Amino acid sequence: MTSMKIIQQMVLMYAQGRNISDIAQALGVDRKTVRKFVQQEDFSEPFPQPSARTTKLDPFKPTIQAWLAEDARVRYKQRHTAVRVHHRLKAEFPDTYTGSYSAVQRYVKQIRPKRPRAETGTLE
Repeated sequence: MTSMKIIQQMVLMYAQGRNISDIAQALGVDRKTVRKFVQQEDFSEPFPQPSARTTKLDPFKPTIQAWLAEDARVRYKQRHTAVRVHHRLKAEFPDTYTGSYSAVQRYVKQIRPKRPRAETGTLE
């Protein structure tokens, strides 16, 4: 790992007009390293990206999506809630589904289309 002090020296020497090979030889680093840091504009550390983890709900996601897709054709009061989806998973897959309600709730909230709120008028 190249220290910030050396990186600053590389950039300064390059700004003064020195050759990349000369900078590499003077600082004792590879010329490819010098080229990388001279061309780089942002020196901040990249944030680590969270890896996608598998959940107990993953095998049942297509089933839940199908249930919610069917709900688009029925009246609003007859549609599945997250509680109903959880109970139905427990009833239809008693041996295989061991997930929690909160996982179902997060998933349903994530995939359910957002409903526009009705505008309410106020009296002035």
